Amino acid sequence: MALVLAIIYQTGAKGIENKTVTFDFYGHPVSISYDTTLNTIRYESAVEQFIKRFDEEVINPHHVPLIKEVQKTATYFGLDDVGKTLLITAFTEKAFAHRPQNYRTLVKWYILYHDSMDVMLCYDAKNITLYGSMDAKPYGTGYIMKGGKIYTDLSFARTPYPTAGKVFEYKPKTPRNFTLQDFKLNKHAYPKLNALTQKKAHAFEFAGKKFSYTYTLNKSLILYLKDLPIVELGSIYVNYGFSEALKNTLIKELRSTIDSMGKREALGFLLKFVQEIPYKTDEEAWGYERYAYSEEVLYNDFADCEDKVVLYAALVKEMLGVQSVALVYENDEHVAIALKLPEETANYSFMYKNNRYVTAEPSGEGFELGKLGMDVKTVSLVVELY
Repeated sequence: MALVLAIIYQTGAKGIENKTVTFDFYGHPVSISYDTTLNTIRYESAVEQFIKRFDEEVINPHHVPLIKEVQKTATYFGLDDVGKTLLITAFTEKAFAHRPQNYRTLVKWYILYHDSMDVMLCYDAKNITLYGSMDAKPYGTGYIMKGGKIYTDLSFARTPYPTAGKVFEYKPKTPRNFTLQDFKLNKHAYPKLNALTQKKAHAFEFAGKKFSYTYTLNKSLILYLKDLPIVELGSIYVNYGFSEALKNTLIKELRSTIDSMGKREALGFLLKFVQEIPYKTDEEAWGYERYAYSEEVLYNDFADCEDKVVLYAALVKEMLGVQSVALVYENDEHVAIALKLPEETANYSFMYKNNRYVTAEPSGEGFELGKLGMDVKTVSLVVELY
């Protein structure tokens, strides 16, 4: 059920007017109030001059409740710092829709700056850009290197390269006297977003039998995941697992199916489930390289090799508790998977850190457990997924 979250701070100060704006946050209507003087700073196209004007005029104790509202709203939804940034973006896009993008960026900077976040305010002749130091390495997002740290473009624009051209960093008039915080990405749990759902179906054959599943996905979560910055392939894509909506439908039904199977047969069954998802490259689907979370793969109805590896790794973790690693063939732009199965004394096909693994090819049709389309000896990188 959608919930309107309204945290309104009243002020008795004479001449101060609060305005409440309601906006959509992945299907959830959210209401946040702010002091309207934040919306009255005169805009000018001379970027550096406008930043200085904004900085001088925005120093106002009546804006503090806005920062507290954002914090409480983020806590309510279980958002990490990156999710909180998306929340602030949604707020500024609605509250200041009639203002230029540079204006909205400065409001976003003001909130994050006074929320102790390690942000850099940069500009060139035309544009203002906000960067933040993240605790996860970005992939496919613009960034700036400073002091040995990577500052990611907080618009999360899709560009795999450092910021092009010369930009200047603005030093705020009022320096902060508190410890700066990196933008932390929660690597283990989804936020509490569940207003929207989507029905899907999937059918395939295994061992001569037909199987068909209809299930419910958390669409709010999927929309949120698509807006996250892309980070390098790793355990985060598997640790998030599945939403409650999916656990109560598809995962529950798959468990019922594999209950009567032995472990190796169950692994083969789940492998076939993933293999039957239509293959499509990221370039074909999005026009750029990106990694999808497991719930996204089921929503998209298509996947490339690394996305299928993520989904398969999440399924075998969730239902069988099996650990896995991604096998990366960098020269061939391909990813396969290996499952940690110490009990497979005779059938293992890969060794990693003195442990026996059985390989699998989620993106290839007809490949049974233990078979790969490429020689395992040419694997150039091993990435631990769980």
